[in-house]
Amino acid sequence: MKKLILVILLIGAAFGANAGGLLTNTNQSVAFLRNMARGTSLSPDAVYFNPAGTAFFDKGWYIGINVQQATQRRITYSSFAPFAMNANGNGTQDRDFVGKAFSPVIPSIHLVWKTERVALMGSFAVGGGGGSATYNNGLASFESLVAQIPVLLQNYGLPTSQYSADMYIKGTTYTFAFQVGAAFKFTDWLSAALQIRANFAYQRYEGYLHNIMINPQHPLLNPTGALMPASKFFEMAAQAYPAFEEFVALTSDKDLHTVQRGVAITPVISLCFMKDGWMASAKYEAKSHMKLKNHTTKDVQFTGDSMFPDGAETEADIPAILSLAASRQLGPVKLAAQWNHYFDKDAKNSFSETVTGDTNEYIFGTEWDITKRFLAGTSVQITKKRLDPLKYSDMGFDCSSVSWGLGVSYQISKKLRLNASWMKTFYDKVTENAPTYNGNLAGLPGTNVYYRKSMCYGVGIDITL
Repeated sequence: MKKLILVILLIGAAFGANAGGLLTNTNQSVAFLRNMARGTSLSPDAVYFNPAGTAFFDKGWYIGINVQQATQRRITYSSFAPFAMNANGNGTQDRDFVGKAFSPVIPSIHLVWKTERVALMGSFAVGGGGGSATYNNGLASFESLVAQIPVLLQNYGLPTSQYSADMYIKGTTYTFAFQVGAAFKFTDWLSAALQIRANFAYQRYEGYLHNIMINPQHPLLNPTGALMPASKFFEMAAQAYPAFEEFVALTSDKDLHTVQRGVAITPVISLCFMKDGWMASAKYEAKSHMKLKNHTTKDVQFTGDSMFPDGAETEADIPAILSLAASRQLGPVKLAAQWNHYFDKDAKNSFSETVTGDTNEYIFGTEWDITKRFLAGTSVQITKKRLDPLKYSDMGFDCSSVSWGLGVSYQISKKLRLNASWMKTFYDKVTENAPTYNGNLAGLPGTNVYYRKSMCYGVGIDITL
């Protein structure tokens, strides 16, 4: 039963507008939604995507302001025989558990000041997470353990055919990233940059498991066989069945409210090459060591053991990233490609036990200057994540995906450019066939099919002074 609450520990998986690795959000501008191969950008968002490229800007100030919205659905299609005993269900062992995530405002700001050979830069963005996910009907992890109770009682010779419970959980996660750095142009075709990024993580979890009800038929304790509080039944039955005593606490109401905070520093180094319509860049972001500290006001207790002890810390490293990009300008058309490699195996975080290899992304994009003022673009991003489905949690899963984006930009004036873009991500479905579903005591099998849906859109302004 402890696993019922321990799964919450994995809720730190990214919500919101993430496009990137398991804990990294590479979606840091509206122009990214249009062309995800941004590694050779010469717009203000180069502060994140192509830092060394800022040394090739003309003299002056450059400001990029972006606002996005994102929606996501995190879905687990579950099949487990005891689910058929849910008193509020339809008698089937198949259930859908949906987490709804919405990120109403995802901001990012990029700033560059370019002199003769040096560019100074800074930015603010959401480097991970970016919203809240709500499970109004709980999770398969929650319900499968409650659903075991009738099976357990049947094994003790107590006919039990129904259960019910009120379940709810909401998780909010943001990693705010502040970045500063400088770029230097060595020659007319080569530049380099150094940056420091400060990551401030904030995660809040709140939820409850209330009113666990069961209908054991017992001539003295429940002669009518009606639904009754599980904790009350186990309390009365403990005299005849001593093993039931621990279930009094396990089936009592549970409430959770905890906030986790952490800070990590990321050094970034990059190079940029530009000559005769060709551009290439390389960027390396070092691993960011982070620990999240609990600030708990309502905790979950099991026989005296605290699940989220106030002041305790957990590992939450952000993996290192290597990005290589290249583009070619052919008249009004720009063709771009990029490869991102996330060193997931080297990082300690909530995904560590699930990761079997590093994540790779392959990105291809094109932009077309239709007129001197109007530009349109589209791109595709293929993200391959290597995770073990048998170690998934329904609050800590991720899937390989393909993202498609498109958008436009319009040069309003010499100093002002408007961007508007949209991106949709199509995720693989991952199936977990568990011989012992969620570690249930009866040893019954079950199946989870994990799936996600997400969409993001936004508008931005690029300013040149």
